[in-house]
Amino acid sequence: MQTVLCELTEALNFKRLDRLFFDFVPNSTIQRLGYLFENILEQPKLADLLYTKAQMHKCKFNMVLLKYDKEKGKSAVDERWKVIVNEQIEVDDL
Repeated sequence: MQTVLCELTEALNFKRLDRLFFDFVPNSTIQRLGYLFENILEQPKLADLLYTKAQMHKCKFNMVLLKYDKEKGKSAVDERWKVIVNEQIEVDDL
């Protein structure tokens, strides 16, 4: 999946995100997506824009597991996105 996201980054335009997006996409999905853009895909501009838009639309971030069906264990926490990093993600070679 991260390879697909990496390929799509050139086509994404978060400037056009509106209230409708934030009403229908779960906050946990926004958090995980932001974490992936910022830390895995090295797309800080996309991550910053998504974060700004989420804050603008009053999204409340609670702690979520990066991989929801895996135990927390002794995992690091990304404070900005409130993501418990309980999974190592590697981007496939493109």
